[in-house]
Amino acid sequence: QRKQYAYSPGETLLFRISGTVIPTVYRMALATMLITWFACNIFDPIRKGHSKDNNLEPWEKLLFNFFKDAEKVLQYFTGFLTFILGFFNTIVFQRWWKMRELCGNINEASLNVAMH
Repeated sequence: QRKQYAYSPGETLLFRISGTVIPTVYRMALATMLITWFACNIFDPIRKGHSKDNNLEPWEKLLFNFFKDAEKVLQYFTGFLTFILGFFNTIVFQRWWKMRELCGNINEASLNVAMH
């Protein structure tokens, strides 16, 4: 059974999440946020220590090299993602343009029928 919504002028839609994508993706967004926060808090002190005197512990050197390698991989993924999204946008724009042309043909045909 579908919910029927009624508009009440004083009520805000800011905190209404039912019917949106938020319940589906919030766990992944929180996990990504936590992983990024931990990675930044681990890598930043190591990066600063490496740039000052290069006297790092072996495990810090390992983490530093891991993050540098991960940075190169993520740069590759960024270029790849841009390339793939370019194809996706091309497909979307082609479909949109085809729909626009078809709607134009329908409007033109209906005008011709109405005039004759």
